[in-house]
Amino acid sequence: MRFLILFFIVFTSVLNAQNIKTFEDKFGVQGEIRYQGEFSENELPKQGIVDIRWRDIDESGIITYRIKGQTKDYRPIGKWTWEEAHWNYSVKVGNDIRPEFDSKGNRKKWAGNFVNGKPDGKWTFVSDSISSNSKTNKTLLKIDFSYKNGIPTGNFSFENNLNTHNPN
Repeated sequence: MRFLILFFIVFTSVLNAQNIKTFEDKFGVQGEIRYQGEFSENELPKQGIVDIRWRDIDESGIITYRIKGQTKDYRPIGKWTWEEAHWNYSVKVGNDIRPEFDSKGNRKKWAGNFVNGKPDGKWTFVSDSISSNSKTNKTLLKIDFSYKNGIPTGNFSFENNLNTHNPN
């Protein structure tokens, strides 16, 4: 009986094991992809969780990306999110050996559900202002709409606070 329980625990752990592929540039770790199964740059993994985190640095600041969801038979299923944030930052001399790092960002985020690889259910697009700890400071724009079997259905809602945004 102990052997059967041990076998089940090990077998379950192997099935749910995540792989991590890391990418680096001259600034350090640029991104990572967490996935289950085999990874190909041309298609989604066959089955399991996919979590991609990436950042780019250019003259205007830092841009971060995150894509998270799950696949089955190479198709997206369940809840997926896509995020892109543009960060402005400043570094100041701190009270100790570490500098103080302050950042503010504007994020665009899609969230929606898939059934059998097709959009299904409520989908939301949000553009907001966020702090370095990912707390939302202000929602600037929000759009909600629905899909049924990959086809947009019903009404959509729209919230626009862009004119009331104060960047300071």
